Amino acid sequence: MNAKYRIVVDRTAGNGESPYKLTDSQGAGIEKVNIFLNSLAVRGLSVKSIAGYAYDLLNFWCWKTGAGINLETMDKKTLLEYILYQRQKSPAATTINHRITVVEQFYQHCYDRRIPVRAGIERNEPQTKGRYRMGWLHPFGVRCSSRVRESRKIIVPMTRERVSSYFLSLKTWRDTVITGFMLFCGLRRKEVISLRIADVNMEEGRVLVRGKGNKERVVPLSQDLITAIDKYLNLERPQSDGDYLILVLKGQHRGRPLTDWGVREIFRYHRKISGIREANPHRFRHTFGADMARTGMAVATLMKIMGHTNIQTTMRYVNLSARDIQDEFHRAVSKLNDRELFDETRF
Repeated sequence: MNAKYRIVVDRTAGNGESPYKLTDSQGAGIEKVNIFLNSLAVRGLSVKSIAGYAYDLLNFWCWKTGAGINLETMDKKTLLEYILYQRQKSPAATTINHRITVVEQFYQHCYDRRIPVRAGIERNEPQTKGRYRMGWLHPFGVRCSSRVRESRKIIVPMTRERVSSYFLSLKTWRDTVITGFMLFCGLRRKEVISLRIADVNMEEGRVLVRGKGNKERVVPLSQDLITAIDKYLNLERPQSDGDYLILVLKGQHRGRPLTDWGVREIFRYHRKISGIREANPHRFRHTFGADMARTGMAVATLMKIMGHTNIQTTMRYVNLSARDIQDEFHRAVSKLNDRELFDETRF
């Protein structure tokens, strides 16, 4: 990595200004990048999202400078060269693709056009709905892709027996509520610790969730989870001036909101004493998605409940495990009633 550039964090940055700035070795800001980062803050992106953009652009800017690349004359071949550079550093395919997306957005912000397929091509070249002419055999081809193929990982949901074994290790209503929000509502880890008391409406059986990008959604509550929440509020939750639902129960931080690190420690502890190694927040969320899909819930409904903006993301959660496929296969075969084809008396 080129030491000439670094990210500086300004915690005092106001509204509409990014706390993350790209600077050179003399401390001077890189204007194009910092204007783009400020535009993200104006759009209301979270500080964490802006940080991701900033460090992705740091990686790109260091490579661009070292390779002598002119930003304005970039084309798709330039992006492929950038991918090759990253491949030599061995980051994950998802990381490479995210960086490419950030660079494309940054370029379009700077020049009000997409990165062309070839340098020198005008932005008003003939095209039809994002497709380019590619000859008489394939009159319209998909725009040239600059993405790395990602391996599709299927997370196998937990079995009911493994879930039960994990729940037996929980000794507080608070930990039961945390896990319950993930298993019975499909909430993300940070969504759980961000909940306020007023977000939970036990009378109507629903909870208001603020997901990624601060997008709100309403998720139903099961009766068992409502009972656990009621027990936690009346028997365990410490007195606090704040209104966060999930608080620290013991130690010098008692009564303070539980942190992301605190949730990780809770799950790490219970994995150890329960022996359920795969028990983590995302696995419980995935199990919720798989369970709902097995019951026949519409994908659009599941997508809404889980807070996805892309239906393809929801489809990854509902992929059947090998055991599901095997059970479904045997159920289907048993209905065919073809046993006479294998009648041993014929031989």
